[in-house]
Amino acid sequence: MAETNLRVKRNIYLMLSLVLLALSGLFAAGTVFTLSVILDIDRTSVGHIYLGNKPAAEYSGYLERRVADWADTAEYEIGFQGFALAIDLSVFAFDADATLDDLVRDEDNLARFDLSEEGEAILLATIETSFTPAVYDHFEAERFIEDLSDDVSHLYQIKNYRLSDYLDDASDDTLLATADVAGLDPGDVDAIHAALSSLSVPAAERFSLLDALDGSGLTNAQLSIVASGLQAVTADTAFHSFLYRSDPAAPAWAAIGMNVRILAVNGFDFSFFNPMDFAYRVEIAKTDATTITVALYGHPYITTYGSVWERQAIVPFDVEYVEDPTLDDATPDVIVTETDDETIYRVLVRDGTDGEIWFCLRTATAPGEDPVTERIAIEERPATAAIYRENIVPKGGD
Repeated sequence: MAETNLRVKRNIYLMLSLVLLALSGLFAAGTVFTLSVILDIDRTSVGHIYLGNKPAAEYSGYLERRVADWADTAEYEIGFQGFALAIDLSVFAFDADATLDDLVRDEDNLARFDLSEEGEAILLATIETSFTPAVYDHFEAERFIEDLSDDVSHLYQIKNYRLSDYLDDASDDTLLATADVAGLDPGDVDAIHAALSSLSVPAAERFSLLDALDGSGLTNAQLSIVASGLQAVTADTAFHSFLYRSDPAAPAWAAIGMNVRILAVNGFDFSFFNPMDFAYRVEIAKTDATTITVALYGHPYITTYGSVWERQAIVPFDVEYVEDPTLDDATPDVIVTETDDETIYRVLVRDGTDGEIWFCLRTATAPGEDPVTERIAIEERPATAAIYRENIVPKGGD
């Protein structure tokens, strides 16, 4: 009897639990249904501007005010080579009527703007002036205007455009500088021509000639020729932090601003940093039997660079005398100096040359800014001592 009562109680508890569960589900479903019917949530918006809590009659005025606020605070920029231009969004005129004509309830809608021919011309003229005509010649303006108009219609608050994304394929093939390294040994010219035709200067990285030409088989002298040409074409660029050594013995083909000494084993390299977010290309060509031409290609610069090598100091040469007792009046080209106590016979063996210290000064003029000049390199040419053979004979002596 007790066992039967226990089973009955368990069945009753189970049935009550099932009934309560069913009632809870019905209550939850009823609540959701009631709220959805009562509230009738409206998700209509234009960009980030929510219209669901507004009567349709207020849409126009409300949108006008909110779009005006957006235009005052939105930040749109287009940048290139470290320079950013703020885009004046006032050239876009909001069209509330067109926006409402296309409005779809419960959806995120686009804002409609008018960009007049005059407004577009003003915008593009500002871009051309800011980034120079040389760059603008490669600028795909129509594609940029399409993207800008689309972003404006979404009422995005912040947009940053890379101008380089809108440059045509020919832009990074612009010839920026050339230099001829002449008076070379024909064997060196042929070896360089056979070993390489181009080098890549990677974006936002330090370039190393030894790394770039590792395994090329070129000798130190041939690497020095390539490095010297590269030194000449990189002077009027944004490249900086040059690391290299000049050859104090300056080969016959070397000149101020075109004199780099490469010693691979010693780590004498030619390197510099490219701060731009795009790469450059260096072409090396055989011009004739004794000349190579080094050319630098890449996007045109918006900053104007001009460099000059200036002699900063002169180091006077020394004079060395080598004793030669065979010198006398009969010696050809002899120079005789008489004093009270002695006769001095001298013959010039080698002329002396003064040493020099040169600075490379680069002036950079960014759009709308004052020129800035900095020293980017130093070259020292050591003095060469004059040498005389000399014989000093005391008066009354032999």
